[in-house]
Amino acid sequence: MNGMKNQKELVFGLLILLCMGLVLFSLASPERAGAPGGDVIGTDDGGTQVPADPVACTMDAKVCPDGSYVGRVAPNCEFAACPSTPPGRPSEPVVCTDDAKVCPDGTAVGRVGPNCEFAVCPSPGTASEGTLCTPASRETDVCIELYAPVCGLVEVQCVTTPCNPQPQTYSNSCFACADDHVISYTEGACGGGTNGSEY
Repeated sequence: MNGMKNQKELVFGLLILLCMGLVLFSLASPERAGAPGGDVIGTDDGGTQVPADPVACTMDAKVCPDGSYVGRVAPNCEFAACPSTPPGRPSEPVVCTDDAKVCPDGTAVGRVGPNCEFAVCPSPGTASEGTLCTPASRETDVCIELYAPVCGLVEVQCVTTPCNPQPQTYSNSCFACADDHVISYTEGACGGGTNGSEY
C-alpha cells in the first residue's frame, strides 16, 4: 500500500513540474513580445512593433563606398545606411600627381587635394624673426642646388644642461628644413667665425 501511495505522489509531482514548465515556456516565448498584450515599447519608423526585450545583433561590418564602415542596428539587425557624400566632394580619395614647384626661397612644394593645386610657398622670413621649418617644408624629397644661404638654428642635445640652438649655414632653406634638428632659419649666412659647416 505504501508503494502505491509513493507512486501517486511521484506522478502528481511530475504533473506539477510539467505545468510549471509550460507556464514558464509560454512567458519566455519570442512571439509573446510582439503579440497583442505583450510588452511592446512602441513602433519603429515603418510601423513595426518594437519589443521591450533587448535585441542583440552580430558584430559584423559593411564597407561603404566612401571607405567608412557601418554595423547592424536593431530591431531587424540590418546594416545601417552608408553616409551620403557631401555635395562637391568626390566619393573617391583624391590622388594628385607627384610633381613639384620650386619656390623663390629654394624650397619645393607639391600638389595638395582636393583640387590638386600647388601648396602655398613658405613666406620668406626676416633676419630678426626667422622662418620656422614647418612639417610641409620638411617633407621635401629633393632640394635644388641653388645657393641662397640661410642661417639655420640647430637644436642641440646636451647631457648635463639645456643647450641653446646653434647657428649653422645651409646653402638654401630647403636643405636647412630637410635637417630634422633645424628649428628655423634666417636669410643669409650665419654671422661670426664659428657658424659650423655649410651644407
